[in-house]
Amino acid sequence: MKMKESILIIDDNEEILELLTDILEDTYTLHLAESAEKALLLLNNEIIHLIISDVMMPGMDGFQLCKLLKTDVNYCHIPIILLTARTTFNAQIEGLENGADAYIKKPFSQLLLRTQTANLLRN
Repeated sequence: MKMKESILIIDDNEEILELLTDILEDTYTLHLAESAEKALLLLNNEIIHLIISDVMMPGMDGFQLCKLLKTDVNYCHIPIILLTARTTFNAQIEGLENGADAYIKKPFSQLLLRTQTANLLRN
C-alpha cells in the first residue's frame, strides 16, 4: 500500500485550515500550522512533500517563508503553493520571485487547488 504524500498547510485563519483539511484530507496526510514559525518547527520533525501557505500572516509572512525555504538546501526541493487574498499582479510576481511554485488567489476553486497540488507532487 502506497503511503499518502504529506502536505503542510500554513494559515492563521482557522476556517481556511478547516476548509483545506476538508478538501485534501482524503488524499494526503496533512500537517497544520497557524504561523510560519510553527511551520518551521514542523518541517524539522516531519517529512513534507508540499507546502500550501497563506501570504498575510502575523510575524513572518508567506513571502518571507517561501524565500527562506527556497534558499535552504534542506527544503528548497519542496514545492510551495501560495494561497492568498493578495490578488494584485505585483503580489503574484513577488510570490513567484520569492520561489513559489504556484500562486492561487482566494476565493479559490477546489478543483484548481486539487489539480495544482497533484501536478506539483507528480513533478
